[in-house]
Amino acid sequence: MASLVAVGAVWNMLFQPEFGPVNEFLKFIGIANPPKWCASTDWAMTVIIIVSVWKYMGYYMVVYLAALQGISQDLYEAASIDGATGFKKFRYITIPMLKPTTFFVIIMMTIQCFKVFDLIYVMTGGGPGRSTNVLVNHIYNAAFVDFKFGYARRQRPCALCHCAGGDPGPVPGRKEVHGLRIGGAEDGTRTLKSKIGNLYAAERAGSAGGHSLWVDAPG
Repeated sequence: MASLVAVGAVWNMLFQPEFGPVNEFLKFIGIANPPKWCASTDWAMTVIIIVSVWKYMGYYMVVYLAALQGISQDLYEAASIDGATGFKKFRYITIPMLKPTTFFVIIMMTIQCFKVFDLIYVMTGGGPGRSTNVLVNHIYNAAFVDFKFGYARRQRPCALCHCAGGDPGPVPGRKEVHGLRIGGAEDGTRTLKSKIGNLYAAERAGSAGGHSLWVDAPG
């Protein structure tokens, strides 16, 4: 299977707005103003979907083919003896027997939706604007572009919600405020207020995005 980075680069050239083969074909058949594709906020996500479907369609076709070959022919022979038509065989035998495979495919596709990053990073970078800024790309930009590591860390439960893990949440007896990690009782009220005041000033200046603040919650 080809790398998604290579796939994204090739499809990016195919959907190039000015001289890409797709738009050249559309102009040839009479469409004067073809879509801008990856440069358009209306069409960028459509391109990502098309490429994703093309990339994974073969894999899921093989999965379904294996499931179809696993259906016993005795069921179809019995249905033929009872006078069932081809449509009824498909409706009452094939579809029910493919339900476990369909469930598996839905789960795998859902996980893939949460994991999509490389195609968007290569083809659109999350743009134009925020039209393709999906969750993983948003976390990446927050951590490695804006350097808001604390904010990016708190997005982890959303990114991992398709798994059984998730985020353990705040430590019992503590309350997350946002900023530096401090202990509450031992610092004293005055020190706590001073640190929160400094944090607020730093956050307004745009320099507090990469930290986490914890204070002891009152009993």
